[in-house]
Amino acid sequence: MMGACDKGLRAAYERNHRLLEKLHQPWIDDCAAQMTNALAVVDAMIEPGASYMLLGRITQADVAMFVAERFARALGIDTETGMPRLRNLTKRLAETPPFALTEP
Repeated sequence: MMGACDKGLRAAYERNHRLLEKLHQPWIDDCAAQMTNALAVVDAMIEPGASYMLLGRITQADVAMFVAERFARALGIDTETGMPRLRNLTKRLAETPPFALTEP
């Protein structure tokens, strides 16, 4: 998940901080593809209806997954249909105090 977060951050930086004439869309597309692949793998690992990714409690994996999924949606990656378990878990986590208090 940290790799997916890194790819999302790099793509967002390229899109949001480069001058339009210097923007390199192939780089953004590559980052989004790598992120999509990583999120799809994690999606397949999540038990349907799970409250957390691992150990039945919040861990760093949940935080990284939550951030990566948010980056993915910001980049236009459709997590709702492409990674439904991941999206459902992030929706549930977003309602808990640790995540709700950090919503921008």
